[in-house]
Amino acid sequence: SDNPAAPEATPPVLGFTAPPRVEPNLAGRGAVVSATAGPRVSRATAATLLTATGGSAAFTARFDVQPWIVRYRTPGVDGALVTASGAVYLPVAASGALPVLVYQHGTVYDRNAVPSNLASQEGQVFGTAYGTDGFAAVLPDYVGLGTSDAPY
Repeated sequence: SDNPAAPEATPPVLGFTAPPRVEPNLAGRGAVVSATAGPRVSRATAATLLTATGGSAAFTARFDVQPWIVRYRTPGVDGALVTASGAVYLPVAASGALPVLVYQHGTVYDRNAVPSNLASQEGQVFGTAYGTDGFAAVLPDYVGLGTSDAPY
């Protein structure tokens, strides 16, 4: 291309041509827009959840859990910053550095069936299970789901 700033398309492979590569805008990436505490989950409630789901075979209810709904800035598909959402579940009164676990939810067709909706069963079960066992559990929604301002 004559324009050195213009992205170049990937050469065809098996008859398909990939779109030009977009360089994301990384300035401001990861900036927290908001963090709102959800209702605390007691250790006893977490133990009941683990027993009911069969999770007690893998997890131990050691802590109360504090879920947070988090909105943050991240590059969208075109490289421009968008606001995305997710949930973070933290063990209450845990000491020292926490192991971090990132849980990627399955495909959903309802933009509200995501971890940032604390009534979402998948997010609630996995966030509580890891949080009560001492992990900082990070459960991002996919860009365009939850309260994201981007299309899905």
